[in-house]
Amino acid sequence: MRLTAGDDVVELIVSDNGIGITGQQISHHEAFGMLGMQERARALGGEIKISGMPVKGTEIAVSIPVE
Repeated sequence: MRLTAGDDVVELIVSDNGIGITGQQISHHEAFGMLGMQERARALGGEIKISGMPVKGTEIAVSIPVE
């Protein structure tokens, strides 16, 4: 986990070394946790990027602008 704060953006990156999430899992219509994270980031004017690599893990990066 890494949290950084700049003059104009706060960024949180969380990663693991697990099996890695797939694109299908991220976009699945019942992935309410993913949808909730995306909605919260957008509500704050930010963005979220979720990526996974098989056998290497998953990374979630959230960037929120500082007002």
